[in-house]
Amino acid sequence: MNIQTCHNCRQTNPPGQPFCSNCGLPLNPQPNNFGQPNFQNQPAMNQPPPFDPQNYGQQPPPFNQPPNNFVAPMPQANKKSPIRIIVAVFLLFGGLAAICGGIAKFSTGVKKTGGQTTSAPVAVKSSAAAKIQGKWREPDGTVTIFGSNGRYTESFGSETSSGTYEFPSELILRVKPDDEKTYADLSFIITETMLTLTDNKGKQIVYTRIN
Repeated sequence: MNIQTCHNCRQTNPPGQPFCSNCGLPLNPQPNNFGQPNFQNQPAMNQPPPFDPQNYGQQPPPFNQPPNNFVAPMPQANKKSPIRIIVAVFLLFGGLAAICGGIAKFSTGVKKTGGQTTSAPVAVKSSAAAKIQGKWREPDGTVTIFGSNGRYTESFGSETSSGTYEFPSELILRVKPDDEKTYADLSFIITETMLTLTDNKGKQIVYTRIN
C-alpha cells in the first residue's frame, strides 16, 4: 500500500491509517457530488488522534498548547538614541549653568536695605542722563547742579555739598553724597522743565529747571 497524503494539511501518513496524524481529519473522506473530498460531519481539526494500543496508558499531549521549552519573546524596550541622550544631558547642564550664573550675578549686584544700597552703582545708558544735566531748584530754594561727569552739587545759602549720581535703570536715579557710604535709589519723572524724585518712603521733591 502507498503512503497516504492528507487532503487537508498535506501530511504524509503510513498506509492503512484512517486519520491524519497531524490534523486528525479522515484520510479517505467520502466524495461529494462534485467529486471533491467532503469534510462535513467529519472529525474537526485538532481532534485527538485515534486510539493507539502501543501508547495505551500514556497521557496524550495537550492540544493547542506550546511546548514545554517554549519561551515567550520579551517585549523590546524603547531604546533611546545615544545622540538624543547626549543632547539632553548637554541642555540640562547648560540650563543649570545659566541658573547658577544668574544667581551669582544677582548676589553680587545691588543689595537694597530700606531704599539704600551698599554696592557700587552700575551706570546704564539712560535717556534721562542728558535731560538731567543743568541747574534745578527745590521749593525751599536749594539749587542742585547735575554735571555731565556724574557729579552733582547742592547749594543752600552758604552751605554746599556734593556727590555722585548714576542711572542703574531707566526709572531709577541713584545718588551718593560724598560724606555717605551708601547709595540711595530714587524713582524719577523728568520733563524739559520739571524733575520729580521719590524716595522709598514715598516722599517727593519737585525740582524746577532754572537755566
